[in-house]
Amino acid sequence: LNSFRWLLGWTGSLVLASVGWFYFLADPGDQVGEGRLEAANYPAIGVFAGCMVFIAILISTFGTAKLIPKLRQPRSENGGFSASGFFHGLRAALGSHSLRILLGSSLLAAAALGISEVLGTFMNTWFWEFRSEQLGILTIFQIVPLLIGVAMVRSISERMDKRSASIRLALFAILWGPLPVVLRLLG
Repeated sequence: LNSFRWLLGWTGSLVLASVGWFYFLADPGDQVGEGRLEAANYPAIGVFAGCMVFIAILISTFGTAKLIPKLRQPRSENGGFSASGFFHGLRAALGSHSLRILLGSSLLAAAALGISEVLGTFMNTWFWEFRSEQLGILTIFQIVPLLIGVAMVRSISERMDKRSASIRLALFAILWGPLPVVLRLLG
């Protein structure tokens, strides 16, 4: 179930990026990067992204509304919400070592993804000299490894524990990721 959540999230991101490269950030002339260097193009893609998020929220809300009555109800000692109860629950949750590790690693992963996306746009524009349309095509084809990953997750999880799988996949990404740049620099 979690892999399908990732599949849908990444698919939405790929749709947004593809539409962005083909429509909102398209290069109008022969100059590489013209569309993405034009500041006036960004408000429209921001509105489009906001609409996509709003639609995803509506789908999630209406798709899960019937499940709410079946969820376990929180134990309420005083009958309702209180700020002190909230902070007590927050403190108890943050007392979990596993949760702190999860939150910290999620924060670092989000920061790494943000840096990667910014540097990726820079590299794609100036190092690889891709036009916006080429980036749109590359973005569409990213669905292929996404589908392969979703299909492989069950067999990987059955053969090894989460820690081993995470370490091996991280090592693969570290070794595979810079390979195209190294090969281009070597000629």
